[in-house]
Amino acid sequence: MQEQRRKIEDALTKNNIALTENKRAYEEAKSKLASTESELQTKLEILAIYQEVENRLDEAMQQVEELEVAHAQQAIKKQLGDLQINALKTLERELASSYEIKKKLGAAKKVLEDEKKKHTTVLLLRKKFESDLAEANQRPDVEERQREEARQQFKRDLEASIKAGGPFRRAAKAERDEAIEEANAALNAK
Repeated sequence: MQEQRRKIEDALTKNNIALTENKRAYEEAKSKLASTESELQTKLEILAIYQEVENRLDEAMQQVEELEVAHAQQAIKKQLGDLQINALKTLERELASSYEIKKKLGAAKKVLEDEKKKHTTVLLLRKKFESDLAEANQRPDVEERQREEARQQFKRDLEASIKAGGPFRRAAKAERDEAIEEANAALNAK
């Protein structure tokens, strides 16, 4: 019995050792499982963080692209603004130049009008002088014609009186010749 007891004790000891080893293996497995779960949980958390970082990076890239588009639009707006400012400055210079040209044109028109007035005055004076000259030139002709008519009338009267009365003939003829000479002398003197 002792032997049996010993065998049983040995078996119990072996069983206890096996049980202890099983407990230890179980604890190790449990620990490994917990460790694996913990690692798996950590990996899942890391993966979730990585996904979140990737999503944020995509959002940031999208925002950067939107900002680049907005920046490009602002640059275009600035260029358009600069072009409009330059166009306005050019227009302003052209308007100033146009104003100066209009001012000079107005002054030139005034000078031209003054010149036209002077020219008109000169033409009127010229016409008056020409008229006066023509009148002055016609006066000797008129006077000449009047003298000629007077001479002819005198001649007719004289001839009529000569025919009418004989004694006055010689005296009248002498007067006639004398009057003709005086008229010719007066014409030659002018």
